[in-house]
Amino acid sequence: MDKRIEAFLNNELSEQELQLLEEQLKADKSLAEELAFYLSVKKLAARSPREDRLQDRHREWTQMPKNGQARPLGKWIASVAAAIIVLIGVVWLLNTNRGTDLRVESSRYMADHFQTLSVQMSAEQDSLQMAISAYNADRPAETLAICEHILAGQPGHSEAQRIGGLAALRLKDYDKAIRLFTELGDNTSLFGNPGRFYEAIARLQEGSEANRKQAELRLHEVIDQDLEGKKEVQKWLNQP
Repeated sequence: MDKRIEAFLNNELSEQELQLLEEQLKADKSLAEELAFYLSVKKLAARSPREDRLQDRHREWTQMPKNGQARPLGKWIASVAAAIIVLIGVVWLLNTNRGTDLRVESSRYMADHFQTLSVQMSAEQDSLQMAISAYNADRPAETLAICEHILAGQPGHSEAQRIGGLAALRLKDYDKAIRLFTELGDNTSLFGNPGRFYEAIARLQEGSEANRKQAELRLHEVIDQDLEGKKEVQKWLNQP
């Protein structure tokens, strides 16, 4: 087995290596055929009628005439079309499986880390502590309203952005969560800023293809810039 295929099947390729493999698949028909074969053997995705049709086309493409004669032009064109279909299927599996896995991982992280917030001890119950109490009592709409009130008077208040973003995420108001986490991540004066990591989580939860791609960029940014959440992201992306 080609080492590139083995690395792909074991989910050991980086984003850059995956992009390189896609380019190589377009240029190397035998590599695309081999990868399609191993994908079938390994059953990386649940079989569907659509995949069965792709496999049938692929078998037609790989069968040689019994008399050894060259194929007619129409058969050759069909072969090229089959190769393209297989390539599209591989790329679709690559992107869909990775996007689904990242969304699942982000959901697990939310369940483990976003359920309650630490209560800050002080002599008075200020607005931020009221927001924390409301969040822990599962009143995210009230939490968000308090944080937005704080931000109206103190734009750039990092804790109000963080807690407000978490409340918006719980409300499934993904656009607002993304905006608040993006603003938090833009604050370069903070030590241990989780903004970029949380923004990626919000984008993954929103689930659209555009936000999934943006989320992957943010996750790589967390690793490259050694930001908060790096160890978790390395596990998600299977990076050392």
